[in-house]
Amino acid sequence: MAVRAAQNIYVKIGTAQFQREINNIQWTPPAPVTWSGGTPDANYAEVIGPGDLAITLVQDHATGSLWSLLYDAAGTEVQIWWAMQADGTYFTTKFVPLTPALGGAVNQYNEAQITVKAAKPTRTTKPAN
Repeated sequence: MAVRAAQNIYVKIGTAQFQREINNIQWTPPAPVTWSGGTPDANYAEVIGPGDLAITLVQDHATGSLWSLLYDAAGTEVQIWWAMQADGTYFTTKFVPLTPALGGAVNQYNEAQITVKAAKPTRTTKPAN
């Protein structure tokens, strides 16, 4: 096994690639729901629901950009594939985009971040381009 820093990532949403517009993508599993009763054997834990998919992207408002796809597709389910190394392991899941942030400081590259609910990603092969 060769552990490497995340670079040269791959991200595809729908039919377009967006790795040049993303600098962070992470799926986090859901936290378990717990309950403790009045005896040592009355402890319960269960994982309920999907995890969180967080994406940090640069704001590019041009047609065809990731920001525009998220803005225009907000509320409509899309499929995403990604790998933290373009020659590594690929994952896929589906999510419903939220409208990303718009605007920011002058003389800056403005970012937007979305965090959405997404099922546990499955391992897959690199999708066709």
